[in-house]
Amino acid sequence: GGALSAKGGGGGGGGPPAPAPPRSAECDGGERGAGWDFSTHTSHLTRALAGAVRCVLPPANHAGPCWPAMLDPAGWLPGTFDEANPVVSLDQIYAQASCMRPILIKKVKAWALASNGCFHSASQPGQFIRMDQVASDPDQPCEELKFASIKSVSRVVEKVYRSYSKDASFLLDVCRQCIIFDRVEDVLACLHTIRCDPEARPTGIKNRLDLHYNSAVSAGYRDVLVNLRVESAETVELGIETHVAEVQLIMRKFAELKSDEGHRRYVSFRNMRGE
Repeated sequence: GGALSAKGGGGGGGGPPAPAPPRSAECDGGERGAGWDFSTHTSHLTRALAGAVRCVLPPANHAGPCWPAMLDPAGWLPGTFDEANPVVSLDQIYAQASCMRPILIKKVKAWALASNGCFHSASQPGQFIRMDQVASDPDQPCEELKFASIKSVSRVVEKVYRSYSKDASFLLDVCRQCIIFDRVEDVLACLHTIRCDPEARPTGIKNRLDLHYNSAVSAGYRDVLVNLRVESAETVELGIETHVAEVQLIMRKFAELKSDEGHRRYVSFRNMRGE
């Protein structure tokens, strides 16, 4: 799931989530890489990706937690937080995730347009379609594309019991989407685009493309996970501006391995680890 949480995933401390870091006028995303091949990749790509991750994340000294949502049912006001009262009800988290899904889909479509991103084909399993080949505006309907559904209840319950000591407030990926890329510099471009989005509030990143990441814990799988909130007039009106969603940035070679058979192997691996 998420890379940062209030109680143990790398966050810690009290207080509401910090506002997004200031964005420079030019939104300088750092140097760009020159291709991606795990057998021959070079250190400058790792530095570039690490630099992009640092630019997207809030300042290192902020101590704010990253709950899926913070809501005081007795006295909540839009645009406010109550860090002492995280949402622990799965019903409420699912209601928020269902409202967030169409908003997140529109966001990932816009980010993909700016970074040569692809999505799964709706009609051809295992195939991917670049966003700019089917639409030039994120508001356009894209029936050719397949987007992720809300995480299944069975997997969420399994995760809460196995990994989160029955505390549903740790869930950061009930609402999730993925963008697929052919080049690592496009991943960098997507991180740059997220950083420059005035409505995006990144709360944590798990960079599994980092050379120092131990891929044995994920059965060799690698990607970049971005946990974020969307703070807009629409999400504030719906009361979901504190809901943390997940965006997976995946290289095409790894996306191709996430077939039905590949996923079954990963589930077996995950079950053996008790995750």
